[in-house]
Amino acid sequence: MKKYLFILLVSVQGILLAQETPQHLIDHFFTTYPDNQGKAVVDLYKTNVWTKNAQKEIDNVVNTINSLTRDFVGEYYGKELISTITLTDSYKIYTYLVKYDRQPIRFTFNFYKADQKWVLYSFNLSDDLSDLIALAK
Repeated sequence: MKKYLFILLVSVQGILLAQETPQHLIDHFFTTYPDNQGKAVVDLYKTNVWTKNAQKEIDNVVNTINSLTRDFVGEYYGKELISTITLTDSYKIYTYLVKYDRQPIRFTFNFYKADQKWVLYSFNLSDDLSDLIALAK
């Protein structure tokens, strides 16, 4: 009986993980982010097996995000969704304003679903918000 229950639990867990949406992946990212920015980025990239080919670039992103220390940008106060763009049923872009004492930082998450599973396609951050400001005018 225990054997069957274990198999059922593992099967259900696999189904639930396969149904993760980009928003679930972002929520996990921002749950981890306040305590460990680098881990949040690494976990996000782990959703895509192809990123192992870009380890140097991922390390650069981790180093950049780890440089957002309290001494450099001040206290972290959370995030606000700027926009969600659905290009197709298989490609979505989420842009967030990440709030720090000194300045806001823009995080852009691009997700792709070739078949059944959403994966991170790309992630970038920028302190240049001029294009967003121009759009708001």
